[in-house]
Amino acid sequence: MKILIIGTSNGIMKPGYIGSLQKVLPHATIVNLSIGASPSFQFAAHCQDDLTEYDAIILEGIVNDECNLFRLAGSHEYASELLFEIYSTFSHASKLIVMGLCNKQYVYGEVSDVWKLHRSIATEVGAHFLDCPAFIRDNEHLMKDGPAYRDEHHPSGEMAHCLGLALAWYVTNKPRNYDVRSFKDNFMTIFADKLPGCPRSYHKSNSLTSDNFALLEENETLTLNADGFGIVGLYLDITNTRGFLHVPAPRKRDIRLFYQPHNEGFELKFVTVSGGVQALSLQCCASAKEFEHGVHEKEKVDGPWLPHLSISRIACWRGVSRYTA
Repeated sequence: MKILIIGTSNGIMKPGYIGSLQKVLPHATIVNLSIGASPSFQFAAHCQDDLTEYDAIILEGIVNDECNLFRLAGSHEYASELLFEIYSTFSHASKLIVMGLCNKQYVYGEVSDVWKLHRSIATEVGAHFLDCPAFIRDNEHLMKDGPAYRDEHHPSGEMAHCLGLALAWYVTNKPRNYDVRSFKDNFMTIFADKLPGCPRSYHKSNSLTSDNFALLEENETLTLNADGFGIVGLYLDITNTRGFLHVPAPRKRDIRLFYQPHNEGFELKFVTVSGGVQALSLQCCASAKEFEHGVHEKEKVDGPWLPHLSISRIACWRGVSRYTA
């Protein structure tokens, strides 16, 4: 059995739900592509992958989406259509389980509109939805080591262990839905370091993941071959990204991307382009008059700095044109 997991920092933390999932299914091969502090729109970057090689796929992104999904999406309609095509594509390829893990505040009150949107779409495309708020409320009395959540965004290790057991039951007992449409052809992933004219590239890895990056310095440009597609977002090495990403044409946009620099290692993040954008090229700039913000960035930059952007993969979707015309 082969299982794909794309999640948030909850898919990385130890002890966590992946550890107990692996313990219950010791012979399963688990491919964990979880990235911390990244929204569900990052799933778009995997819609062109060969997902049929997996017996089950687990997607978990609601925790981060509850913080800023509709702001990043630009509109409820954009978010709904994009998530529908993503979930449908995954569900067409394999048994899909959407993990309804939410922030602590929504466990004991009304669930968020974002959570409801994910549940509704998952149900519509025949995926299985794990109702984590109900599961946590029903099982928190069993916790011996303390509260069910270690902080606002992360269940305790003990509760995460229990969630992993629930996932294992879903993987082994829930049926796959075959009557689902694939929207695979509506997605494209661009590998920035492979683009013609890429000025320079590098490879980095750590204990969690590895990736190749195109490195742009001031006024350097990447030319995109994305006719008919628009950019949903892009993966960055945020330890080596400080500057403005300028989209010159056909619709001008500037995205401010300033992060804490590091001399060693790297940290991968998926940054959403609000509402999507159609672009012929991307340029690294030192300043911009009007801009939108990236996530988890530094508001102030101390001392002199040189603009540089480290871009890995660019997630594109045909549907962007319907919202940027």
